[in-house]
Amino acid sequence: MLWFYGHLETFVLGVFAFGIVLHFVRRRGERQRYIELRAAYEDAVRETREGGDDPAAVVREAELHRAFMNSGMPGWFEGFGRCAARWLRYSAVAALLLLFLRGPILQGDARYARGHAGAAASLRLPGGKVPNR
Repeated sequence: MLWFYGHLETFVLGVFAFGIVLHFVRRRGERQRYIELRAAYEDAVRETREGGDDPAAVVREAELHRAFMNSGMPGWFEGFGRCAARWLRYSAVAALLLLFLRGPILQGDARYARGHAGAAASLRLPGGKVPNR
């Protein structure tokens, strides 16, 4: 567990980087859904023009037109500041939590080491030698 505290800044930076990557993954998904909606709307328009006055095609086109007009292609950096601030807070909270937990963890490690020190001292190598003495 002590290795973790030697690399705390790496952990905090990793949490923050995860949040930034998550922002761009979400944006990619939103952009993909917009592209699919646009393609569906264009297909509905094409189907309505080719099909004449088919009521089902007209209704589908109207619904997709409304959905398409209410949506927009999201930018890559739209909302990036809020996302970065949120993940910076998450990483700061994680770092503070780990720093507060460091004391009890170190005490537990010291208790564990003291408990096993007697067992290590009772070991004898062949020839009657005691290791590390």
